Amino acid sequence: MVVLIGPAGSGKSTLAARLAPSADVLSSDAFRAQIGRGEADQSVTGAAFGALHRALEARLATRRTTVIDATSLTAAARSAVLKRARAHGTMA
Repeated sequence: MVVLIGPAGSGKSTLAARLAPSADVLSSDAFRAQIGRGEADQSVTGAAFGALHRALEARLATRRTTVIDATSLTAAARSAVLKRARAHGTMA
């Protein structure tokens, strides 16, 4: 699992596209677009991250390489994905 961290517009999505095939990238913006009215629809952020975390759980369970493209600026946001990785034994 690779977690990209940085503010909006810092190049996370560009880096994600260079690191992995699009099928291996979980993007919070993409989940917002699927659930809400576009990538910038902040009203669905909770639901979007719920969906991202469920997808991450499924990928970790099958040991699939995953790149997370989300700002992850807060310790709580990073902790949520790291906790899942630890639970699946994919990190120390």
